[in-house]
Amino acid sequence: MKPATKNIKKITYLELLLLHIGIAGVVLIFRSSSKYILLAVIVFFLIRILSNANKNDEVLMAAGYITGFEVFSRMTGGAFSYEFAKYAVIGFLVMGMLYKGFTKKSWPYLVFLLLLVPGILFSVINLSFEANVGNAIGFNLSGPVCLAIAALYCYDRRMTMKRLQGVLLATLLPIITTTAYLFFLHPKYKMLLQVLNLILKPLEAMDQIKSLQYLVWGFLYYFQDYL
Repeated sequence: MKPATKNIKKITYLELLLLHIGIAGVVLIFRSSSKYILLAVIVFFLIRILSNANKNDEVLMAAGYITGFEVFSRMTGGAFSYEFAKYAVIGFLVMGMLYKGFTKKSWPYLVFLLLLVPGILFSVINLSFEANVGNAIGFNLSGPVCLAIAALYCYDRRMTMKRLQGVLLATLLPIITTTAYLFFLHPKYKMLLQVLNLILKPLEAMDQIKSLQYLVWGFLYYFQDYL
């Protein structure tokens, strides 16, 4: 696993930017790929965490990336559930605490978690039989539980400036993807991507003549300022 880790560290900032801009283009053309990209991200960070035993706080990078990716996955239909990102963050941080534990000074956050239990019981008692109890509890409590688990892991935990910059970068990269995706939705660029979609999906195109027409129209529209 060490050679793979060394190769990952050699990826430059520009390459990461281009990769995440490319993700936006791929999802815009193949919308269903959003779920597979999210799954691949989770598998990637799981491998990183398990191979390094969370020595460099990889769980924080994973939590940051999933947090930044949440909006993009929701707007493209890639989220497995509405609260999936919060569950993933909780899972990563709990995994990190299994490796490094948490300080005893963070006991107030444990008390906060315990105080959420009456809320669960109150919800179960008062919700109607037609309501989905699991979804209702998850929707209302996943956020506070996620914050409490993050506080448990991060409280009084020291890290270098370089590591903090890595966590912030992991959080911001999915925002680059979201920005690029919104940029590509501009009619001028969306038409070009639709033309590419017809080229890459010939089975879903109407026929070769109309595909050629779309190609010519897209070319003329995109390069009209230069003609």
